[in-house]
Amino acid sequence: MSGELFALLVRHSILALAESSGGRDNDGAFTYGLSTGTRTDRRGLAVELFGARALVLEGLLDPSSVPDYLSGVIIADEVEHQLNRLREPGRIVLCGTTDLCRRYDMALRAYGVQTQIIGEEATARGL
Repeated sequence: MSGELFALLVRHSILALAESSGGRDNDGAFTYGLSTGTRTDRRGLAVELFGARALVLEGLLDPSSVPDYLSGVIIADEVEHQLNRLREPGRIVLCGTTDLCRRYDMALRAYGVQTQIIGEEATARGL
């Protein structure tokens, strides 16, 4: 659902109006979103997501970086909630696109969790 939520936000929400078509990943904006999503004084996912609009209006976030920022906030929220369910996560295996696995790896490492990335080739091998 994280991907679905992300797609809805960047295509069909008020936050989509802030986005310009940069087309390139911005790791700085993603990391900024991760740090927002992992703060101890978080105000909830909806508030943190909508905060992207305020950051753009205040000139603290480039409009073309909104998708990367939102991705960081959403992934941080998802990772935190999933890790709270695990007593000792150990190593987590990531399977997906290279960029998405890299982003989840960054988020998990922020919590001290080691990952193993197997990427998209797992699907082909499984078939």
